[in-house]
Amino acid sequence: MKFVRFLVPVLLLFAFACKKDKNKIKACGVDNPVENLAWLKKAVDSMNTRKMPGDIGLLTFEGQDYFNIQPLLMSCYACYIYRCDGTQLVHPADSALMRRIRMDSPDHFKVIARFGY
Repeated sequence: MKFVRFLVPVLLLFAFACKKDKNKIKACGVDNPVENLAWLKKAVDSMNTRKMPGDIGLLTFEGQDYFNIQPLLMSCYACYIYRCDGTQLVHPADSALMRRIRMDSPDHFKVIARFGY
């Protein structure tokens, strides 16, 4: 009987330890883009080195993934939006796209990582 009392908690421990990661992020065709996209990893590492806190947001807009690197010290929301290849959306060339992203879905950036904490 003592063996059964010991076995049940052990089995429960294994059952919960084997849960799948529901928070797995996939973007730009890769799992865990913050670690697997070199340019994004470099940006996060740079912010961590400077101890500048902030968030990395992910948004899929019209079938394309975009990242918003948002240092908390910046008051400009969605000013640092990047494509999957690491190119930043810039004025004036991307003004229309940036405006549409900001107006259509400014609150839809899903925070996928935090840095500088």
